[in-house]
Amino acid sequence: MAAPPPVHITYLALGGGGDGGAVFEAARSAFSLCRLSPKASVLLVTNTEALAAAAAAQLKIVCPKQRVSVITLRDEQVLSTLRAANFTHLYGHQSGPGGYAKLVPTDWLPASVERTLLIDTDTLFARDPSAMWNRTFARFGSGQLLAMTPFVKQGFGCVRTQRPTARAQFNQRFNSGVQLLDVAAMRRLDWAATVARTLSAVRQMPVEHGCSWFVQDASLCVGDQELLSLVCASTEGACGNLPPNAHCDRCGNTDRGETARGKVIYHSNCAPKANEKAVFCEDPGCRDALAEFRPLARRHGWAPRKFSRAGVSAWSAKGSGWSCNGAKANW
Repeated sequence: MAAPPPVHITYLALGGGGDGGAVFEAARSAFSLCRLSPKASVLLVTNTEALAAAAAAQLKIVCPKQRVSVITLRDEQVLSTLRAANFTHLYGHQSGPGGYAKLVPTDWLPASVERTLLIDTDTLFARDPSAMWNRTFARFGSGQLLAMTPFVKQGFGCVRTQRPTARAQFNQRFNSGVQLLDVAAMRRLDWAATVARTLSAVRQMPVEHGCSWFVQDASLCVGDQELLSLVCASTEGACGNLPPNAHCDRCGNTDRGETARGKVIYHSNCAPKANEKAVFCEDPGCRDALAEFRPLARRHGWAPRKFSRAGVSAWSAKGSGWSCNGAKANW
């Protein structure tokens, strides 16, 4: 029997939102990974030459033994399916184009990538993800394309996780910050067309439908997590749950303290990004990574950048057809 392929990690570090420190975060996350997983491969996708140069230099230092690559793509490429479906204005989320690019990774992932763990930059690895990678892919059901962690008892409209469960539920709200993807199967089953068809159909939903306000005319009026959860709810069997020990999120899990220990990935979602004290880490494994990364970052002059509200406002103002009619207030 052939050995399973080694872990492949993908980061999106796109400029254009409020998180100007995405490259710093990616370097910190990759450092925590590479100290534990010597055979892992790391891909970072960005949208400016300056960010690409910074990322390449930092990843070479934090992952000296691993295969690392950095590619630069235009916003229009990472958002090509959404643009083709005439979504010209996207909700002003702090991640800028990066959040929405996660909806259709087949638009921008290199053809050589057949499986990957698409992960937000504000994460830390406390354990080698290889065992989780192998076991989860081995358990993918027929037609399953991706696995994520549900937000417990969170969500609104037609996507809301009602209770914790090991199996994916219809209409549950997923956390898009950590996605295990069978990219080859996504291409084969045309995931891009599924996303475009599902989101375009929201335009015809009756107003009383719980998710009818997610899309209005040429605007996507909510963040990528709601939209991806809606696509999953509309595509039977495509999405499943990551195992409970895979991913612990600062604002989307019930685990805290003792029950939060022993996870593979810790995710500082909802935290002030420039404040290291707010980095979510409930396990000695990621605390050790932070302690080792700090002097390395100081030695090379790396530092997080503060969150930019002006950057979010500029991103929110891009495009045409802004017609969410108060949806931002609902958010």
